[in-house]
Amino acid sequence: MVDSIPVPTDLRDIVGTDQAALVSQSSTSSRMVADQHLLFDYHTSEQAQNAYDRLNWLHEYLPAPEVVVQQGQWLVTERPKGESAADPERHAEPGHLASRLAKALKLVHSLDVERCPFRRRWEDYAADIDRAASQQLIDPEQLPDPYCRYTVRELKEMFISGRPPVEDLVVAHGAPTVDDFYFSGDELTGIIAGPTFGVAERNADLAWLHRGVRETYGDEAVFSYYDSYGPGESLLAVDNFFLASFLLA
Repeated sequence: MVDSIPVPTDLRDIVGTDQAALVSQSSTSSRMVADQHLLFDYHTSEQAQNAYDRLNWLHEYLPAPEVVVQQGQWLVTERPKGESAADPERHAEPGHLASRLAKALKLVHSLDVERCPFRRRWEDYAADIDRAASQQLIDPEQLPDPYCRYTVRELKEMFISGRPPVEDLVVAHGAPTVDDFYFSGDELTGIIAGPTFGVAERNADLAWLHRGVRETYGDEAVFSYYDSYGPGESLLAVDNFFLASFLLA
């Protein structure tokens, strides 16, 4: 059964309903869908403002949905046509979704770094992990093997010790999930950028989306994902950011 979330009173005329279906939740936001809109309830108004700025920038270059309104912690966008990659059963050829995701991610990475005003460096990931640990948001017992074998302190040290000597910087999503991409057939119809979007390490994106591909489509789809993305990944860096994706889930 899909959970429904009340829409704030002052957004109901815009969205056209007083309830929206909960799609997903993360450490920074809850995502809902209405008939013609996507709604994001961020933990802070600063996160909502950051997402607003980044979506507006990306909308100039790729099919990111147009922002309708940002109000406090809430952000409302148009709903892209087609279906989210998180719903493979709604696609005519779900077996190709991993490949489509890889190509969509590469489109983001092909954008001009010099034109992007936003940054998310390795230090930002490390600071977020440290903050999550201090707020006791990391429970190793809830992590998959092998991470469940370590303490929070050991997991933090593991990430820090894996810092790449040189960052492979691209315009990056920052923490992409399969929910962030919409397709209509082979056509990419929507990319959802959030507050983590900006110039960042390529392998962080590859690791985050690798996790989503594996969890949504299965282990075999990961091979299609990397084959379609092409050369560029560092296995050591991907592994390190794979850990980060769990610590910051």
